Amino acid sequence: MGISFGQDVLNDFEAASQREWLETNGIGGFASGTLSGASTRRYHGLLVAATLPPLGRMVLVSKLEERVSVGESAYDLSANQYPGAVHPQGHLHLVSFDLDPNPSWTFRCGPIAVKKSVMMIHGQNTTLVDYQILEAPGPVFLSIKPFLACRDYHWLIRENRDAMTEAAVQPGLVTLQPYPAVAAVHIGHPRGRFTCAPTWYRNLIYQRERERGLEFCEDLLCPGVLELKVEPDYCATIVVSTKALRTTVADDLRTQELSRRRAIPRLKADRAPGPVMPFFTEPGAGESAEWTSRDESTEEFFSRRPARSAGARRTAPRAVPADEAGSPLLHYLRKAADSFIVRRGNGGRTVIAGYHWFGDWGRDTMISLPGLTLACGLRDLARETLETFSRYLDQGLLPNCFPDGGAAPEYNTVDASLWFAYAAEKYLDDSRDKEFARKVVLPTIRAIIEGYREGTRYNIRVGDDGLIGQGQVGVALTWMDARVGDWVVTPRRGKPVEVNALWHNALGFAADLEDWLDGPREARELRALQTRVRESFVSQFWSGQGGYLCDVVDGIQRDLSVRPNQIFALSLPRALLDSPRARSVLEVVERELYTPLGLRSLSPVDPAFRPRFAGNIASRDSAYHQGTVWAYLIGPYLTAYLNVHGRTPTTLNRVRELLVPFTLHLQEAGLGSISEVFDGEAPHRPGGCISQAWSVAELLRVIHEELGDHL
Repeated sequence: MGISFGQDVLNDFEAASQREWLETNGIGGFASGTLSGASTRRYHGLLVAATLPPLGRMVLVSKLEERVSVGESAYDLSANQYPGAVHPQGHLHLVSFDLDPNPSWTFRCGPIAVKKSVMMIHGQNTTLVDYQILEAPGPVFLSIKPFLACRDYHWLIRENRDAMTEAAVQPGLVTLQPYPAVAAVHIGHPRGRFTCAPTWYRNLIYQRERERGLEFCEDLLCPGVLELKVEPDYCATIVVSTKALRTTVADDLRTQELSRRRAIPRLKADRAPGPVMPFFTEPGAGESAEWTSRDESTEEFFSRRPARSAGARRTAPRAVPADEAGSPLLHYLRKAADSFIVRRGNGGRTVIAGYHWFGDWGRDTMISLPGLTLACGLRDLARETLETFSRYLDQGLLPNCFPDGGAAPEYNTVDASLWFAYAAEKYLDDSRDKEFARKVVLPTIRAIIEGYREGTRYNIRVGDDGLIGQGQVGVALTWMDARVGDWVVTPRRGKPVEVNALWHNALGFAADLEDWLDGPREARELRALQTRVRESFVSQFWSGQGGYLCDVVDGIQRDLSVRPNQIFALSLPRALLDSPRARSVLEVVERELYTPLGLRSLSPVDPAFRPRFAGNIASRDSAYHQGTVWAYLIGPYLTAYLNVHGRTPTTLNRVRELLVPFTLHLQEAGLGSISEVFDGEAPHRPGGCISQAWSVAELLRVIHEELGDHL
């Protein structure tokens, strides 16, 4: 099941440098790098600390540069890329790499075999680095040079006179603080000798930054050298932290962290009984199609839903959950899910949208929540996250993002609140938590609906037709929000298709919620509005000539671009289209947008299609939603596929087949995780974040809801 590599990859500097590992700490910090040991991004570092959890991230320690020696022979374990050279070339001594249970490298250096492991500790800005001497003819001398950056993780630094190069040396502990305004770095060690010898290493090249059209050279400060004598079969641990921790705590920290990780892949005992799998109900005369739950146990939650004809149900046998020895994809997705759920410094939980550079975003959090929490049996985390975000509701809107530096949240999103309704319904379906529904969910949903109906920021308002319109010049409020300077690439002003599918779904959820909590009058009013929304949606968005849904409607103008946003009209719990229309939309999406790694953001036959997500910021942003493939969209696509074609052994096996490319991708970019985006044309090179929350979450959700965790 493990992800591992041998010399064929590791000794190839380019191949090894393209594969990245990631360790996280549950408060927004991380450690990350490449298999070769060379940093290729400004975001790579051994200690990237979250100083204002989950934000305020600083690259404190870029790396440790190591050399081992025995007798007269010395061998470098590190690698760096400089102009015209790779030096040292420690990757040539690598013989194996293993990702589980944490990243570890084995080096063969003449008569010496050394294993290096890196682990970050949950809840702390602390990284453990272990050096175990597996084979040696005698004592091995280990020389370690810490390379410090001590900067914001978005920036780069050059040699400067402001850096204080002194080190405070105590037995077993070295403290370094080049800049007074930046947190001190403490390096705990097993009684080695630290020699102060401050040196700047200039012009390290970060290849991925060069490819992204950004500054790519940095100077790093090495304050001195730590020298250790390590006996064969002994493991020396270096503790790199913002706390003054000596190595005496390392064993306890490691044991606790390993125990925590071993529990991640297992389903928790509080998981709801069996998967909740929607089914398609054929509409009768004058009735629209609707997805509802096929699991009888969920009907005690929404007991007052309109009765349906029993003969209309198409169900599949309940799947049996697999044990931990099952699918590698499920194993790694659950481990990756753990990296995104973080604690805010002022209390509560949130979701990091992607590594390395995203913070916590409202939309991403709500889309990701069912997969990251409920699909992993972490019901309490789902509840805590929903409660955290409900506290930030303002004028009916949830925050789009929480900026670095503790600034006020930004509310420039039209759909985050509607995704809150979706996530809250998933939580209540799973938990039947009536107290939470009454105290938190119902007041929040009522405030959201009131905000949209009365009108709120950025001209977000429900019109006379019941549909949501939005937009303001220079602002992008949907998930397609890329900008190049003042140019909003996909402004989508008007009535976006997925926003109104979400609105229809939120109204249905709110009505069911009112019924469940004894508000029948409110429920009737909401259902009347939901009916008006459904009728307006079909009449305005349906393109009879094309057989699909318009992307945006604005008055008499209709954007006929073939985009993936229409898939949500088929995948959300309450569908908007009858069976023939739904089947037609799915066929168009499959023909023009589907790829093995997600859906394209624009049809390749469109003149505005951009096949590659590459180049500088302007080039990448102009392609971001103009053809680039988004992995997270595979989730709604697969749910829509099953909604349209039914859940049979054949269709469920087809879903399993369509998940295979993601298993292969686990070893391609961010090891053990799923990338944010891919090129719109084959071979669909990965790009963006190496580990994206909703990419991971939507795969987990589909596997859990549709396959019962059985692959």
